Amino acid sequence: NQGQKTGFYITLDTPDMRYTHGSEIDAVFAENRDIQLLEGAGISTYPLDISFFEPRVYNGLIEYDVAPWPTAMPSTPPSENPTVSPTASPTGSPTAPPTLSPVTSPPTIMDSAVPSPPPTENTTTPPTTPERAVPGGNPPKSDAGSQP
Repeated sequence: NQGQKTGFYITLDTPDMRYTHGSEIDAVFAENRDIQLLEGAGISTYPLDISFFEPRVYNGLIEYDVAPWPTAMPSTPPSENPTVSPTASPTGSPTAPPTLSPVTSPPTIMDSAVPSPPPTENTTTPPTTPERAVPGGNPPKSDAGSQP
């Protein structure tokens, strides 16, 4: 982007880097209509050291491409109407895949604020959890000959 400054680090594992002494850090040493190259610093030891030599001018080739800006528009304009109409009735499949974790808290066993109605006298099966019967209540009656 115009006015944006970007630095880069060039390294070799041999002492073959070519540079010349510059005049001032951030002084323009080369430019064209696309880019400005500024004077910077050299580092004394490979791969990276805290000793800097400045100002330095890199004596090498820098290749780059300029992307069109702004980017090209789409080849066709967007349509005014949606390309897929909604269906008259829901589909049989979900619209999003199920998640691996629940989105609600697990159920808890607590007394409710409103008591449940009492059991009916004509039950057809015995209770499956007699330990959860109401304290002091009578167990439900069952017919010995009936089947569930």
